[in-house]
Amino acid sequence: MNWPAAPGHCRSAGASPMKKRFERPLSAAERIWLCYDRAFVPYANQCVLDGSGHIDHDQLENAVAIASEANPGSRLVLEGRLGRARWVDSHVTPRVRSVPAETWDGRGPDNAPFLSDPLPSRGPTCEVVRAEGPVPRLIFRTNHGVMDGMGTLIWVEDIFRVLRGEDPLGSSSTLTEYDVIRNVSDRSVKMHPLNSIAPTGGAGWPVAGMIWKRLTLPGLQQNLMGKIATTLAGSAWRYGDGAFRVAVPVDERFRCAGTRSTGNLAMAIYIEVSRNSTPESIDYEIPRQLFNNNDCVAIKGGDFLEHVPIWLIAKGLAFFTRLQYLTGRYSVSALISSLCQANANDFHGGGFRTETMFFIPPRLEGLPVFVSLARGTDVIEMIVSVPRVLAGNGRFEQLLNDLQETLMG
Repeated sequence: MNWPAAPGHCRSAGASPMKKRFERPLSAAERIWLCYDRAFVPYANQCVLDGSGHIDHDQLENAVAIASEANPGSRLVLEGRLGRARWVDSHVTPRVRSVPAETWDGRGPDNAPFLSDPLPSRGPTCEVVRAEGPVPRLIFRTNHGVMDGMGTLIWVEDIFRVLRGEDPLGSSSTLTEYDVIRNVSDRSVKMHPLNSIAPTGGAGWPVAGMIWKRLTLPGLQQNLMGKIATTLAGSAWRYGDGAFRVAVPVDERFRCAGTRSTGNLAMAIYIEVSRNSTPESIDYEIPRQLFNNNDCVAIKGGDFLEHVPIWLIAKGLAFFTRLQYLTGRYSVSALISSLCQANANDFHGGGFRTETMFFIPPRLEGLPVFVSLARGTDVIEMIVSVPRVLAGNGRFEQLLNDLQETLMG
């Protein structure tokens, strides 16, 4: 999605001066992502490229090494504790490994155990996986604590530039998401109340983990975000009344002209969906909130977290997740993440050509539904992810049917 221009811009692109070792502070949001990664392993971005052709393993390793040298954010490890925690360049190239994937169809998590492998904060925090099966697949996995989705794509794009014999563009920004919002707004809000309901109803028998399904949509979709949001809300109201709140991540790089960063530069806007909402009204709400800088709002009291150990916050998040299951009420009903501005046609080189791409959402068990969108060749790939505890008794299949009827009917 191409965000409109909005008031408030970064005063600096955040490029760090040349130094022997690239480093940046661990931001408040990244601290939370690491806590999720400890509570629900792995909390990672997973960009999957379905393609054609063949890429030589040594050639890929060489491209990853060159691109990662230009993007040291792909080689970060965590050092320090509490408020002194920082990401620092390990100077260790992200690993490239091959895994058997003959029975993985790329449509769900079955027969793909490698998608659950950890990416620990002490390293390696990023890796490239060659999934060897009937369809050539490359998977770029990044711990969410070091990168967001767009940061991952910046790294991947440079890998393919090298594979084509081009120079990588590189990135050296040390900006954090709160550096961006402090340049735009000094507003802060309390956390959202636990009053939103899940699109699949109440929690069932306790079971850990996530389930996801990939749906391939026609490439031309009007009011796509709005259609998804209203459909999810309608599914929730099938099981009972309640508020329905949707989170939409916003890539803050659009506020910082010229910034190339592999880090976490995403905030979110929140949309309340009512029974009177339409796809058109939801899609209108997104640029309206961006113009009002609603994405650049800090959470009150969030600074205190740097004084709490990550392991302790992780235990609190696990307890908070169980509390939401027990009450059937959540701070957010669904998150819809759009990376549709990226195009699969840009990812080719070294004998490999991407036909389609998709992002497997991070393992966020406290979120009832996570939807990710990415553009393939003339199609949009949509991944719908739900905690298994909310997916039983055919409820996940019903949700998928609801979405298919709206988006493919």
